[in-house]
Amino acid sequence: MRSPRRVTVAEPPPDSHRSGGASDRVTGSMSPAIHDPAARGTLRQNPEAHVKRLHRPDLHCWSVFDESRNLDFHSVLWVRPGGNVAIDPLPLSPHDRKHLDALGGVALVVITNSDHTRDAESLARRWDARIAGPRAERDGFPFACDLWLGDGDEPLPGLRVLALEGSKTPGELARTLR
Repeated sequence: MRSPRRVTVAEPPPDSHRSGGASDRVTGSMSPAIHDPAARGTLRQNPEAHVKRLHRPDLHCWSVFDESRNLDFHSVLWVRPGGNVAIDPLPLSPHDRKHLDALGGVALVVITNSDHTRDAESLARRWDARIAGPRAERDGFPFACDLWLGDGDEPLPGLRVLALEGSKTPGELARTLR
């Protein structure tokens, strides 16, 4: 039997949890919404959740724990010179929308499956962003998308799409970034 791998986690940079300063443009607090178990399918603001910078300075994540399902929901923002990409975006507080404005807004919203539409339409309207959804769900998707993505598509340089089979929805999308 192999012994477990030891993983070392680096400490976050000082003040990485605070927002507002010019030197802290890529971090901050985006208070996402959380699922309200009493009203399945609706989301409400969660003032205790925050956007976190991930392992790369151009990637951010905000999450929310869903007590009714006992799991976390996640959203990702890829900050890039050609326009930022939001993946499966949860709702944002007014403060968080201003923060996203400071980061350049959103040019493309990628929805990985029809269960993850969340706040995609609202973000797309606010920043006049295109919406991309899974091609395999095109006929039954809850709203129209500007792009329909499938296995091997690259909607932007550095963003490659993989279609998953056997997942909870047909052609659920996974992404790889360069």
